[in-house]
Amino acid sequence: MHANEQLVRVCLAAIPETRMAVRSVFADDRSGVCEWTMSGTLEGVLDGLPEQLAALAKGKHFTMPGATVYRFSADGRIQEESLYWDLAGVLGQFGLLPRL
Repeated sequence: MHANEQLVRVCLAAIPETRMAVRSVFADDRSGVCEWTMSGTLEGVLDGLPEQLAALAKGKHFTMPGATVYRFSADGRIQEESLYWDLAGVLGQFGLLPRL
């Protein structure tokens, strides 16, 4: 299983009614960027979030902006993918960090 596929499976298990909205897409023949917003309600344990903190956040709704950056090979296939998201903002919405 590809690492990104595993990440999606873990997220969907913890946030069963995940919503994704694409905000913008920019691309040329060698690179691209997709800006997105993810929202949902935490119902399980997220990878990397200690169980006791997940228990405090369970049932809380969040909205998280993010971006995926792509590098394409010469034949147009995705060669590299990097994900960026606002984890501190989500933890603030869960009440686990001060809101920034």
